[in-house]
Amino acid sequence: MRAADLTPCQAQLRDTFEKLNAALEAVSEAIVWTNDAGAVVWCNPAFEAFTGVANAQVQGQLLTPLLPLYCGAEMIDSNAHPVRLALEEGIASTATFDYYRDGHPRIVELSTRIVWPPEGHKSVVVAIHDITYVHDREHLLFEQRLFLDLLQRVTEASNDAESEETALGKVLQLVCRQTGWGLGHACMGLHRQNGCPADSPWYAHSEECRQLRLYLEQDATAIDEMTEAARVLARPHCREFPVGPLANAMAIPVLSGREVVATLVFFSDTPMRSDNDTLHRMAQIGIQLGRVVERKRAEGQLRQAHAELETRVEERTTELAAANDALQKEVEERRKAEALKDELVATVSHELRTPLSSLLGFAELMLDRNFDADEQRGFLEIIHNETLRLTQLINDFLDLQRIESGRMTYHFDAVDLAALLKESAAIYGVDASLHRFAIEAAADLPRVSADADRMRQVLANLCSNAVKFSPDGGVVLIAARQTGDEIEVSVKDEGIGISADVIPRLFQKFSRADNADTRQIGGTGLGLALIREIVTAHGGRVWVESAPGHGSTFIFTLPVAEEE
Repeated sequence: MRAADLTPCQAQLRDTFEKLNAALEAVSEAIVWTNDAGAVVWCNPAFEAFTGVANAQVQGQLLTPLLPLYCGAEMIDSNAHPVRLALEEGIASTATFDYYRDGHPRIVELSTRIVWPPEGHKSVVVAIHDITYVHDREHLLFEQRLFLDLLQRVTEASNDAESEETALGKVLQLVCRQTGWGLGHACMGLHRQNGCPADSPWYAHSEECRQLRLYLEQDATAIDEMTEAARVLARPHCREFPVGPLANAMAIPVLSGREVVATLVFFSDTPMRSDNDTLHRMAQIGIQLGRVVERKRAEGQLRQAHAELETRVEERTTELAAANDALQKEVEERRKAEALKDELVATVSHELRTPLSSLLGFAELMLDRNFDADEQRGFLEIIHNETLRLTQLINDFLDLQRIESGRMTYHFDAVDLAALLKESAAIYGVDASLHRFAIEAAADLPRVSADADRMRQVLANLCSNAVKFSPDGGVVLIAARQTGDEIEVSVKDEGIGISADVIPRLFQKFSRADNADTRQIGGTGLGLALIREIVTAHGGRVWVESAPGHGSTFIFTLPVAEEE
């Protein structure tokens, strides 16, 4: 029929049909239409691409054999096929199935809808959406979440352990329970000698695994081979054992820098998956555990050094007690001077060693192994942050030295203090996930006579302390108000607070509150001394209002700038 012979209604219907057909052919989902017998009467190009069968070959063919569906490895019976259920039972549905093409599995979401044309014969429209990629991504994310949870639990358990052996034993248990390995063994040191040491940690998940342990202890060849391979390769190693009760084994080196300090070996009497992703994740566990082992060894050396130091102090005290009265005062003064020196050296050494250890550790890690661009960027960001921290510490020392020697220079100007407060809140509010920064300052707050860079330094120290000494988070309030010819600036936190006996000496150099909370937080005790010197040079005053458990408020004043 020509277009000129069509009535307006027919022409409109034809135009609508052509648009609908074009739209269906353009969609990415496979769509097929069957008659009441289940034979194909129409399909879009996406269906041809999905099945690999041309349109001409599909037409008139029954859809059920063209579209075999599986539930796992079992093929769905033709009577339970969604198309058959829609035609015979009138059941429209949406469900997920497995579909195989050329031996390759796909995961599809199949929807059926029943259509009643005007002539009264029932037909079915089937829409097929390939969700294999989505399913694979969800599975990968799920595995990554499981691994991150395992890594966190490994870190926590090993940190809480009293010794290296206990830490390794807990890690064996955690890895076996979450990854499915039935038996785990930890070997300390670089080499094994004379089979299995009697004190080597083991973990067996079941009685069958205990029998496997007896087999391995009687013939330690598998343990020795896996341990040696992990030590030489310095990376996780897997192997199959086709003969005997042992099916698979995996060895993980525990690395402290480049040194293999221990080896974790896992065994199974059934086949286990050991792809590259699994080996990479196990390598991360070995690296993390190596850091814990290194830290525990350092703690042991520190305890030994502390015991030796106590012995030397006791011996020295005995010698001093035997000295005559004339030298007693001089000896006491020298002892106090030595203690002050030791405190300074210990404080400076600790604060310098922490960022230097991070720089060295991540630099060695990047030299030893190849990482992708994102991982390298993450390591470089850590190195950059630790470098900034080290630079700030050195700058604090240099600034105090300049102030004490009278060589500190200031550039006074009329400074917009409100803008500096907002700048500091913005900088520290970004990285403080547990804290919320708030500002209270009048819109017409007058300018102050100050060195803008030194004021940034003062605010940075106070904001940093507010975050550091309120580990549970909370609001950090930065406020400014005019009191006569001065502007009073305060930084208030909701942290651990300060006891009254500490406040009088808080702004002295190297002075810090000495309690369990502050010892865990750390610091040099230079920041507040530097703040006092800078504020005093500006003609202002600085003080603190605080009580234990009720937070702290640090307050300083600055002179209002003269109007031009």
